[in-house]
Amino acid sequence: MLYITTLFLNKCYRIQGYFRGMGDLKVTLSSSFINMGVRVAAAVPLVFSMKLGIVALPVAYLIGWLAMLAAETPLLFRRKE
Repeated sequence: MLYITTLFLNKCYRIQGYFRGMGDLKVTLSSSFINMGVRVAAAVPLVFSMKLGIVALPVAYLIGWLAMLAAETPLLFRRKE
């Protein structure tokens, strides 16, 4: 699980670095808010409904990073064209 999370983090950091380098900070700000919102929205049912407790938090982090990657990737390919 840690290895998979690290792979997604690396990709997200690289994409965010690209947008920061291009001066488009609105993309990084909005994707960071998407990450935080989805992470909280995923953590609440995992912790309370599924009774996973603290074990659910890394899964919620992964879900948040996947949502962030899904929000940034189309913008990256549109930017390159």
